[in-house]
Amino acid sequence: MTTEPTEQMTRFFAQLWTAPAAGGPAAMMPMTKAMLESQDQILSETERFVLHWFERRHEAARSAAEAAATLARDPTDYAAASQAIGGWYAHSAERLTKDAQECADVMARCGAHLAAANGAAAESKTGSGKA
Repeated sequence: MTTEPTEQMTRFFAQLWTAPAAGGPAAMMPMTKAMLESQDQILSETERFVLHWFERRHEAARSAAEAAATLARDPTDYAAASQAIGGWYAHSAERLTKDAQECADVMARCGAHLAAANGAAAESKTGSGKA
């Protein structure tokens, strides 16, 4: 189901990409190339982030199972239960901290890729940077 704003944006982009550009279609190639390269870099960054995130979730599931097994061995051993739960909690906090740090890092790198692509596109549009 499409909405009116979605249809308007679709029409806008269709007009943008089909409108004659000064210098013809070849003038659009540097900007298109820069945009596609930045998209590829962003996808690679995101893929690496998600892979690491899932690795941490698998480790969380394994550590939760280990803590549960410790509790199941002797439910009356409060020292072992406290140690198992404390260890699981500490490692979970470490994983969440790593999630947040990696997320901030990937956002910064993706922003840098976009900025570089925009700079390259602007440079090719103005012709600056050519000796």
